[in-house]
This record gives sequence, structure tokens and C-alpha cells, in this order.
Amino acid sequence: MKKTSPELPLCGHFNQFIKVSINGRRLTASGKRITKGTIVNYQFFGGGSDFVVKDKKMLQRLELLEKIDDDDRETILKVVDNYLTTAQLQTTTKKLKQKA
Repeated sequence: MKKTSPELPLCGHFNQFIKVSINGRRLTASGKRITKGTIVNYQFFGGGSDFVVKDKKMLQRLELLEKIDDDDRETILKVVDNYLTTAQLQTTTKKLKQKA
């Protein structure tokens, strides 16, 4: 049986909810603003993120990645993770050399 990831159609609505809550436009039933601690909890449990994919090519890649087999997806993600780790290390090394 093939494992499938759950779809999150409310992700955009959730992020909008978080955004207006932070701005103070979302109120509780009693008319009070939602506290920062509650917003942090929502973000933690709901996976709320300010990250938005604006690059159409990147969005296409992510959509294609969702459609391929789990094993292939994991292999691709491992390779990408390795490249990202290498790039982060190189960036950090350059910054440290500049400070020295």
C-alpha cells in the first residue's frame, strides 16, 4: 500500500490567520487580542510559517516532487539536503574569513 502525504488545503488560510493575529486584527470571542504566546503555539502545532514560494519554477519543482514515488522523493531530498548543507558551510566559512 502506497503511503500518501496528507493534503493541507487550509495552509494558506492558517498563515493568513497567524498574520492577522500578529497584527492584532484577530480577536478572541471576548474581544481581546490573541496573546503572543498563543500565536507561537498555533505556529508550532499548525506548522505556520512566513515562508512563501514566489518563484514559479520552484513551485513547479515542489509540485512535481509531490507526484513522484516516495523512494525517489527521499533520494532527491537527501541529495538536495547535502547540497544545502555544503552551501551553508561555505557561506559560514566565507563570513568567518571576512571577520578575521
